[in-house]
Amino acid sequence: MANIVSLRNIPERQPATGKSGIIPRIFATVYIWFCLVKLPATSLRDSLPQSWEAVLSYAAAHHLQWGRDIVFTFGPLGFLTSDYYWGYFFWPIVIWAGAFALAVAMALVPLLARVPNAIRLPVYAALPLLTVPACSDLGFDSVQFLAITLLGILCLPGERPGVLRLTTTGLVLTVLSLIKFTFCIYAVFALVAVATANGKAWKNTVILIGSCVLALLGICSWSAQSLWSIFLYVAGSTEMAAGYSAAMGLAPTHWDSIIGIALLVLVAGLLFTT
Repeated sequence: MANIVSLRNIPERQPATGKSGIIPRIFATVYIWFCLVKLPATSLRDSLPQSWEAVLSYAAAHHLQWGRDIVFTFGPLGFLTSDYYWGYFFWPIVIWAGAFALAVAMALVPLLARVPNAIRLPVYAALPLLTVPACSDLGFDSVQFLAITLLGILCLPGERPGVLRLTTTGLVLTVLSLIKFTFCIYAVFALVAVATANGKAWKNTVILIGSCVLALLGICSWSAQSLWSIFLYVAGSTEMAAGYSAAMGLAPTHWDSIIGIALLVLVAGLLFTT
C-alpha cells in the first residue's frame, strides 16, 4: 500500500505537445533552403560559359517554338537552371530558385527526421559542400533528381498527402520536365509509380496529374509555346537521346547493359509487388 501511495504522489509527465520540435525544424528548413538556392553566376568561374545557355535564354525571350525552331534536350524553361545570367527573365529565375529550394527543403526535412543522427547529421554537413560553391562546377542535376524522388515519395498513399502537397508536386514536376528531357523522363516515372501505388484510390492521382496538366497549360500560355511544340520537344529529345552514344562515339560496355536490364527487372518487380 505504501508503494501505491508513493507512486500516486509522483506527478504525471505531460505529453509532448510538439512545439519543442517546431523551432529546430524551421532552422533546418531555412538551412537547407540556403544550401539549395541556385542563382546564376555574374562573375568569372572555373568553367567557361556554355554557348547553348545563351541560346536557351534568347530563344525563350523571343518565343521560338521548341521542336520546330530549336531542337535540344533542354526545354523551353531550360534557362531557369543556367549557370550564368544572360540578360533575360531575371525575376522568373530568382522566383524559381527560391521556390524550388523551398519545395525541396520542405520535403527533405520531415524525411531526414526519420533517419538516425548518424545519417542525418552527415547529410546536413555535406549539403553546403555539394550545392553552394558554384565555382566548383559540381553540377546541380543531382539535386533536381533528388527533388523528384523526394516529392514522389511524399505523394505515396502511406504519407497521406494533402491537396497542397499534390498540387505543389505537380507544378514542380512540370517545370522540371520543361527544363530538361532527362528530368521529364524521371518525372513521368515518378507519376507512374505514385499512380500505381494509389491503385483504386484514384482521387490523389487525379489531383496530381490534373495539377501537372494545369501547370503545363499555364506555362505554355506564359511562354507563348504551343502544346504541339511541347510534343515536338519530347519527340525530338527522344530521337537525340537515342543517338547520343553513337554521335559521341561512346560504346556502352557489356556490364552497362547487364546492370541496366537488372535494374529494370527490379523496378518492374517492385511495381508488381506494390
